[in-house]
Amino acid sequence: MEVYKLFLDILTPVHIGAGSEIEPYEYVIGEQFHKIDLSKLLLNLSSEDQKQFNKLLETNIIACREFINKKFQGKDCVLYSSQVSEEIKAFYKSKIADPRNQLIIHPFLREASCLPYIPGSSLKGSLRTALIFSLLEKDYSGKESGDILEAILLKCERGWLDRNQGLFITKGLDPQKDPFRCIKITDVMLPQNTTVIQRVDTINKKDGVIKSMDIQLIKETTHSEYTGTPFSIVTELRYDEQLLKTNRDIKKKVTMQEIMDSNKTLSGKVIDYELEKYFNNHPVSDVYKRLKGLWSGLNKNEFICRLGWGSGYNSMTVNLKLSRQKTVKTRKLINGLIPMGWMKGRIEKIKQE
Repeated sequence: MEVYKLFLDILTPVHIGAGSEIEPYEYVIGEQFHKIDLSKLLLNLSSEDQKQFNKLLETNIIACREFINKKFQGKDCVLYSSQVSEEIKAFYKSKIADPRNQLIIHPFLREASCLPYIPGSSLKGSLRTALIFSLLEKDYSGKESGDILEAILLKCERGWLDRNQGLFITKGLDPQKDPFRCIKITDVMLPQNTTVIQRVDTINKKDGVIKSMDIQLIKETTHSEYTGTPFSIVTELRYDEQLLKTNRDIKKKVTMQEIMDSNKTLSGKVIDYELEKYFNNHPVSDVYKRLKGLWSGLNKNEFICRLGWGSGYNSMTVNLKLSRQKTVKTRKLINGLIPMGWMKGRIEKIKQE
């Protein structure tokens, strides 16, 4: 077993969603965002207040918001807290009594003890996408796509031999043959006070003009270097070379250098595309020029990658290698200026078990 450390500097805000939404009667915002333990809050209320809350919950959701805000009793009934942008603080105060605004918040993924974390599976998926991208020929125009194309590139096809045609008919990906079975990445807990509730803009480019689509999205994201609060995370990556030796079905060996190089390839293509074909002279191009400078100075064991919601279609697919590329006109930006999900990585071997 080869054991590596995976170091990640968070360059721009990352959002790994929990697949849930937080309604405004489930939280309050003061100096911080507080996710409320409604059960505890209700237990601490008088029986009269409990009856009033239950009635409001059924009949007047706006009054319910205001009731929770008024009766909030501090840390005793808080599941977890997060920092919140000044913009969202002001927005919350101005809209809490507005029935036209839902004030829904999309939280970061958290484990049972309510600590935010990035799953190792998400990191592994990001690295995998980059490898598939680098293995695909330029201007690919074949019929295969999705799982079948992935299976062919990673040499882990599932199918059968058609003896009449003398061809192997690929029907999909066989997990038992997947070379990424040899790679395990540990979940990584985020350091304390590294998430923030903030606005995400959806922008659209039409006829060369970039405009906000005025879609309200409030997300819990990480802080980041490019938003003024840099931090890093470290996790463990294990490569089981013994599995590769004993399982002859795994035909492709994936090396750490190949993973790093392929992430450089994909990130470089995306950065160039955003600079040259999307943002051009838009203020966001300054961020991509900064990323381009960082990319150009990477060491052999360093790479740039992208992770999470809002990373964009081109970063999560092989689109930029296709002869007929899909044109995606929208982007997600923090406060209309910062693209999401960019990280600088480094892999170092620490031991052999």
